[in-house]
Amino acid sequence: MEQKQDRFETRLKRQLRLAKVSLVLERLWVSSRLFFCTLLFFFALSYAGLWETVPGILHAAGLVGFLGLAIYGYYRLWRTFIWPEEADVRAFAEKKNNLSHRPLRSLDDRPAFGEEPNAFSQQVWHVHKRRVKDQLKKLSVPFPRFGLGEGDRYALRSGAILLLFVGLVMAGENRTERLTSAFTPDLRSSKAVLEVDVWVTPPDYTRQAPLLLVRQKVSRKSDPVAEVEVPAGSQLIARVSGGDDEVPVLKFAGNEQAFQNVDGLDFELQMQLNESGNLAIEKEGEPLGHWPIRIVEDLKPVVKLLSLPEITERLAFRLHYSAYDDYGLDSLTGAIRRNGDDRKLDLKLPLQAGSSEFDSKSYHDLTAHPWAGFMVDLQIIAKDVAGQPGQSSPVSFVLPERNFSHPIARALIELRKKLVENPVQNKREVVIALSAISQLHDSLNNDFTTMMLLSAARGTLAYGRDQQSVDEVIDTLWDVALRLENGDLSAAEIALRDAERALMEALNSDASDAEIKRLVEELKSAMNDFLDALAKSQENAGDQQMQPSANNRQIDQQDLQNLLDRVDQFARFGARDAARELLSELQDILENLRTARAMPPSAAQQQGQQMLNQLGEMMRRQQSLLDETFRRSQSEDRSGQQQEGQNQEGSQAGRGKSSLSDMGRRQEALRQMLGEMMGELGLNGEIPAPFGKAERSMNSARQGLERGDGNGAMGAQGEALEQLRQAAEGLAQQMQQQGQGGQVAGPGQQGQGTDPLGRPWRNGGSLSSDGRPVNIDGNALSRARAIQEELRRRLSDPSRDSLELEYLKRLIERFR
Repeated sequence: MEQKQDRFETRLKRQLRLAKVSLVLERLWVSSRLFFCTLLFFFALSYAGLWETVPGILHAAGLVGFLGLAIYGYYRLWRTFIWPEEADVRAFAEKKNNLSHRPLRSLDDRPAFGEEPNAFSQQVWHVHKRRVKDQLKKLSVPFPRFGLGEGDRYALRSGAILLLFVGLVMAGENRTERLTSAFTPDLRSSKAVLEVDVWVTPPDYTRQAPLLLVRQKVSRKSDPVAEVEVPAGSQLIARVSGGDDEVPVLKFAGNEQAFQNVDGLDFELQMQLNESGNLAIEKEGEPLGHWPIRIVEDLKPVVKLLSLPEITERLAFRLHYSAYDDYGLDSLTGAIRRNGDDRKLDLKLPLQAGSSEFDSKSYHDLTAHPWAGFMVDLQIIAKDVAGQPGQSSPVSFVLPERNFSHPIARALIELRKKLVENPVQNKREVVIALSAISQLHDSLNNDFTTMMLLSAARGTLAYGRDQQSVDEVIDTLWDVALRLENGDLSAAEIALRDAERALMEALNSDASDAEIKRLVEELKSAMNDFLDALAKSQENAGDQQMQPSANNRQIDQQDLQNLLDRVDQFARFGARDAARELLSELQDILENLRTARAMPPSAAQQQGQQMLNQLGEMMRRQQSLLDETFRRSQSEDRSGQQQEGQNQEGSQAGRGKSSLSDMGRRQEALRQMLGEMMGELGLNGEIPAPFGKAERSMNSARQGLERGDGNGAMGAQGEALEQLRQAAEGLAQQMQQQGQGGQVAGPGQQGQGTDPLGRPWRNGGSLSSDGRPVNIDGNALSRARAIQEELRRRLSDPSRDSLELEYLKRLIERFR
């Protein structure tokens, strides 16, 4: 029994000692409020970098102020803190454990029994003691309560803790340095704090953003920074504000330059950075900032020919080249020179302006140039956006010349070459030869223009005294030879190459969609003129085919036009790279044509094309009728609501019904037109189902219009329009299937294992004439087609708002 009593007393004393510690801590927390907040505010301002932005004298004054406040806080702590008594500890423990009737304070009480205590009183006392001990067995040590609001009605503790957190975030990795500098004020100078802004602006052609070196307030000292890389020619801008009127100095690469005063105590300096070095800003010999600068030189473009010039069937030469520059290319040209001649021939090569890396090919017809047939040297010259040139290694080749079959044309070309080779020595011989040739009227086809040109050339050469006269005769001899050889073919060939070059340049320069479409149409026209002229020139030879030299597959004129349509589609849908590649392949085909005769479309193809045109016109008229029905219905509904009186409403309704009846007659005319087309289709085979559905929908629309039911008619008109579209698609597919039976495979009609131009497929892509893969992604077209169909579906919905319908029409125009 005594052992239990001893253990109870020992445990109780230990818990009371711990409770005393908790009570002491709580009283210290309340009494040390001012001292605690002073320390937190000091650390928070130190981490935030306050002391680095104020002069040294203010820094020292601040330290003294915080020290005095901390001493005063400690004094308040000493004066207000009260050491707890035993009764205070027991009351504290009772309160924290929620003990009623003060069991700890009544534990040492003694009973007042008097002289003769009775048994009942003693029994009650023992029960009371046992109950007190039972309560104290559950006694726990109270944990000290450190509430932010304890004794702090102004919430100074919360503000100090929040500022400390912000300061720690601002300090980042510089916490130790800032805390150390907080205790070491710089009293060497009493000057005011300076604000320094330094940034570097690279040249515009680099397309790099300005680089900010520093933008902060400094206290006349600098920390080491990493090396800064900037492009050559960058502009440095430095500004110093505040302090006294002493002029700051910038030191760079061994040179010293003073700032210019802008206004009051604001100074500014600008300079161009063209060499590496250490950049430092000082004022009164004290550093404000230091940055090691390394200049990155702008490299010259690197350009090279990927293959030797290749001669095509049409005697043009093909160049395949690549160019690279670190900041972007600005121009690409070819320079041709001939030994013994100081002049230079420049070729403008297609280039996507601003690209850093470019790989392309181009075709050039120089058969008309005086140097054709002579050995020349070729170099590709690239210039970057800064104007620096880069050159490829020179290559030598014989400039291709045209082979003339007409004997007089051959003779004129030989005379022309003699003038080019040595005009002084060969001048007399050429004059005599021209005099003789101009008298051969039969050999000149009795062409008066040709005879006059030769006579004028002879006179110019005989009496001319300068090189310009010789050059004029050289050009005239070429024009006469072409006129004798093949008439209009040469002009058509020149126009074709000009159109090809213009379209390629537009694709490289990101021209507008309207410009691309215009150039595509011009190229189509030039290609048709060329093929017609080439076919005429071959009629006498009996050659009736148009073939690429890479294989013996036949290609008709429609295939080439469809290929150009795909170039236009790719360009308008944003796939400019695919458009350029496809145009390049078209150039390959045209350059390697051996002979050409435009193959006219068959009778079935002509009939199918005519039906497609009729369907297109019918769809346009049906769409116009649907729009008009929608507008009439809306206008009559609004006017009917505004009328008052039964007679006025009846009159308005009658006029509306009459107007819709007129539209019903127009709808019937469209239905009859469709019936005639269905009759023509029925003569040649089965009529596709969409035609019948469209005819029934038109009939329903006519009936609704005659009844004056505009809303019902619009639904039927929209269904008819949709069926007409499906009919057009079905008719186009039928024409494609018919086209597969012939020898010529049009786009989308290719034979087994070949693409639309008869080239073998490989891994889902076609091969160009030189065997390289052509990757043309059809996803863009598929997505565009899906968008187009969705726009048409919404446009045919009569329930949509008129503004939305107008907007949808404008979008539809975008995809035509």
